[in-house]
Amino acid sequence: MSDRVKVRLRFEKYGAMKFIGHLDVMRYFQKLIRRAGLDVAYSEGFHPHQILSFANPLGVGISSKGEYADLVMESVTSSKDMVDALNRENVEGFFVTDIVRLPENAPNGMASVDRADYELTLSEEKYPDVSWLEDACKALSQKEEVLIEKRTKKGMKTVDIKEGILELRCEGRVIFMKLRAGSALNIRPEQVLLAVFAQAGAELYPFSYDTLRLEQYDCDGKSLLSAGEVF
Repeated sequence: MSDRVKVRLRFEKYGAMKFIGHLDVMRYFQKLIRRAGLDVAYSEGFHPHQILSFANPLGVGISSKGEYADLVMESVTSSKDMVDALNRENVEGFFVTDIVRLPENAPNGMASVDRADYELTLSEEKYPDVSWLEDACKALSQKEEVLIEKRTKKGMKTVDIKEGILELRCEGRVIFMKLRAGSALNIRPEQVLLAVFAQAGAELYPFSYDTLRLEQYDCDGKSLLSAGEVF
């Protein structure tokens, strides 16, 4: 195990691929890694599998410029060679941007992620007039609590998500959010959007906005890529 190398790759997910779920993304990357000829490490036992994990899986229907996966490799070439090998085999909708080598004792991406940036764009067709949006975002940011209805196993529950909203602002029909996204506290962008619309007394129509995850960070506000180095 000591000769193995831990790496973290950063990738984009966009277009039609935003509609496939996390299990399908996992299966896709397992096949992609094999097609690219990377010397990935496998677990031991009767059913060996690639040692591969993802940080904070993306919800269906959300695009991203900042997704992360951690791999354990038997051997590596260089960051550029591995990125190029993966992208030669990639399909439209996935694109690997970076690969870094992680220290041997580095926590995995799922344990590291603490917050994430999102950009939500309202449909011009559904909302031709968004003059109210900026005031609603400002008013919500200034509230001491932001209450939403959340579905649990025991039914609907009122929860306060104010602690999880680290930043909220808008420009035109685009809303920027920095939200807590770790295992301890995970706020979904659609929850905040519902609160913004409730603040404005406006109706949120189904399929009336696009969501883009821009980046994910650790508890110090550093990109998950910063934990490693290019090789």
